[in-house]
Amino acid sequence: MSSLYKNDKIPSVKLNKEQKEYIELVQGKIESKVYQLEAIECLCKVKSTSDIVIAEKDRYGFDVKNILCKNCGLIRSEKILDEFSLRSFYINEYRKIYQADDGNLDSFFANQKKIGLRFYNLFFTKVGHLTDANFFEIGCGAGGIMMAFQEAGYNCKGSDFNVEYLNYGKRMGLFLEFGDYQELIQNESQDVMMLSHVLEHLKDPIVELINIFEKIKPNGYLIVEVPGIFSIHKVYFNPILYFQNAHVYNFFEAYFREIAAHLGVNVIYGDEKCTFIFQKNKNHQPLKESKFAPINLKEYQTKIHQYLRNTKNKYLFRLNFYFWKTELFKLYKKLK
Repeated sequence: MSSLYKNDKIPSVKLNKEQKEYIELVQGKIESKVYQLEAIECLCKVKSTSDIVIAEKDRYGFDVKNILCKNCGLIRSEKILDEFSLRSFYINEYRKIYQADDGNLDSFFANQKKIGLRFYNLFFTKVGHLTDANFFEIGCGAGGIMMAFQEAGYNCKGSDFNVEYLNYGKRMGLFLEFGDYQELIQNESQDVMMLSHVLEHLKDPIVELINIFEKIKPNGYLIVEVPGIFSIHKVYFNPILYFQNAHVYNFFEAYFREIAAHLGVNVIYGDEKCTFIFQKNKNHQPLKESKFAPINLKEYQTKIHQYLRNTKNKYLFRLNFYFWKTELFKLYKKLK
């Protein structure tokens, strides 16, 4: 079965000069073996010759195959940067490629604040206000997302690997640190933790979630958001714009609910956009091993493959309602 997108190495998004330079830099490091690639397997660990190659490239033109698992419907990158290469990539190139803000950190921070207000309102609606609560965000960037929580009285801290963004957030009055959260906070020290568009970048997301819940107090909460597969038609319109070289796994709502059951945590809220609020049980027992065997997801390979084909065709023939809604809104703002 042919893939939806062949590897023509042509970017599918408009790129500024800086993005093009950094993409070329990363591609050069990969070709010269400065950055090493390694193959990965699906989270369900089932190997199948019936897995489907959905795309042979990502939206930036990087040579990366996205594989749809026959057993559980999860889409993964066939190969990713190894641990050393990945750390260097996130410190030196990632933000320059992914955040096309032309160095406008004010705009980036303002957008983070809008996202953070949405998270805070959702959390307040579903959970309520927590008094004198510790809040920690992993992969916080400039920290704008946590601003709404800080202004509401939460004791906020965050970590990232980008010094420029961290320094900006510090100037805005946030407590941000460079490095790995596991080395920065103690076990059972946080009332709320957050990962906004982080989990999809991780090689072992289930192991990471196990470690994160160890940092959360009993009855504490974890807020997670990743780009959900079944929201592509509303957000990205064209599936190729969804696939990115830094994303290891691509989730959907039912998959997160299976993971929650596996970890033994409660789902307070979840949607198809893959915004979730999990709660750690009072008597939570951490898993001794991370073996994950989803049992209710076998039909999702067909569902997701059909959905991606239909979404691609609707975009090509401009039959996507959300696309036109966005275009009309842009036109309205321009005329206004």
